[in-house]
Amino acid sequence: MKIWQAVALVLIALGMGAAQDRLAETLRKGVVEEEKNQNLNAAIQAYQSILSQFDQDRPTVATALFRLAECYRKQGKSDQAIAAYKRVASEFQDQTKLAEQSRMVLAQTLKAPPVRVAETTTAQSEEDPRGVQAILKLRVNIMETRLAYRVQQHELGASNEASVAEARNELLQAQQELAAFEAGILQPSTAPPQR
Repeated sequence: MKIWQAVALVLIALGMGAAQDRLAETLRKGVVEEEKNQNLNAAIQAYQSILSQFDQDRPTVATALFRLAECYRKQGKSDQAIAAYKRVASEFQDQTKLAEQSRMVLAQTLKAPPVRVAETTTAQSEEDPRGVQAILKLRVNIMETRLAYRVQQHELGASNEASVAEARNELLQAQQELAAFEAGILQPSTAPPQR
């Protein structure tokens, strides 16, 4: 039985790797459409496709995190279980059933202090810290891809050093914004929109 579980985990990991490869390819295509082809509508479509996949994966991520918490609880690893349940309850409020189950286990079984539930306007709004973080990470990835593209164009003689320097500065700014957000310095409501 354990062998089948291991095989299943390997297959899931391979599927996740393939999904990440597809996301990276979609991102690359978006940057090419934006930078090389100047087709902003196609670039927007590619970027929106990536963001919608993040939204679609939320139920899967929330379920996996809840199941992880359950495993920790069953092993008697209360600290890890509490941390995982709290993440489900606070970061995945839009997954109402799992969030409520997590709050119940925290309160009744683990006797942990209640998790503050922030008001939500819409699932995955710009006020959702996970959504903002995902957008900021996506922006960093876009800037990395843009820089690589401009460096390549410069090496081929199709672009100048100023273009490369501009892309480096954009990447640095995106990385700084992400770091500030993750450090709690940049609040979700002040996080810049994706450009």
